[in-house]
Amino acid sequence: MQSFRSRRVVGAHQQAANVGAQSQKSAPVSSPQGLINRRKPRSGDILSAFRALDTAIDRRAQLEIMQWLRDEYDTRQGGVLLGCLQQCYLGPPFVDHKLDLLHDIVEHYHAADAVADPFAQARGLVRSGSYAYIEVYSDGSLVPVRPDGTCSGGGIL
Repeated sequence: MQSFRSRRVVGAHQQAANVGAQSQKSAPVSSPQGLINRRKPRSGDILSAFRALDTAIDRRAQLEIMQWLRDEYDTRQGGVLLGCLQQCYLGPPFVDHKLDLLHDIVEHYHAADAVADPFAQARGLVRSGSYAYIEVYSDGSLVPVRPDGTCSGGGIL
């Protein structure tokens, strides 16, 4: 059930025709190399970019961060990254936020808010406090990334 509490939403959905325009250079997830690439540690620059989302108030700055992240993940070739769920550092009442790379949206959630699939599956991992963020891939895999950039496994279905 969707909560009716207000959420801080930054950005707007692209038209469905534009969604397919995102670069699909990543290796297929079924490839062994793609799964190996998912297990590689994330760079300090990637971790910093995710943290910067809460401090980037300007919409243009957020879009630049999201484009840079898309480019970095395309280069990694670990599959199509839909986005990430991570703890929110804006403070109460927000507890976590979703970065949807397909639609250029950052959406902040209250504790009682429902998060839509496939991001909802990552929420328990985010709330554990053990991870910097959880990557959500187009094949349904979740890759928890620790604060030091290492990841926990190559994907949880």
